[in-house]
Amino acid sequence: MKRFLIKIFLFFILFFSFIKISENITFKIDERYILIYDNVWGSIYNPVIEQCNNNPTITGDGSKINIEKASELRWVAISQDMLYCIYRQKLINDSTDNRYKGKIKYGDTIWIDSPYNNINGIWIVHDTKNKRYSGSIDFLQTLNDGSLYDNNPLWSGKFENIKIYKYNKNLINNLS
Repeated sequence: MKRFLIKIFLFFILFFSFIKISENITFKIDERYILIYDNVWGSIYNPVIEQCNNNPTITGDGSKINIEKASELRWVAISQDMLYCIYRQKLINDSTDNRYKGKIKYGDTIWIDSPYNNINGIWIVHDTKNKRYSGSIDFLQTLNDGSLYDNNPLWSGKFENIKIYKYNKNLINNLS
């Protein structure tokens, strides 16, 4: 029970480890996070057939998307080269294929650090992108919600210079 309480306490510290600098929120990254991907590019996706598949409200890990509140979920889809999934590796059965040999699993909580304050912070991995994409991430948003790019009509459609951090589970395991 003591270990569980320590883990819960550390988890809450994680969420309250940010500091506010001026009007924009900048998140403090420390030893609790490990940089796993640098210089990633990203975009936004909506749970619609044109951008997903014939069942756009179900993610790659089987989670159901509430299309009315998709922006509130803070879920992402990552490229297949960044996802680690033994089951899917076996389906491909090709040792030269880099898909599903990444450093992130479905359900992992990741920390985004980028020049774009609206995407910075905690996101949860629930989906993967089409195999034609690599080194990239998509941020799930409700259709017609432009809040991640401040509804700027001149936005290019692409976020660049994204860093992806993963919570250092070994730090918590060493404390228990």
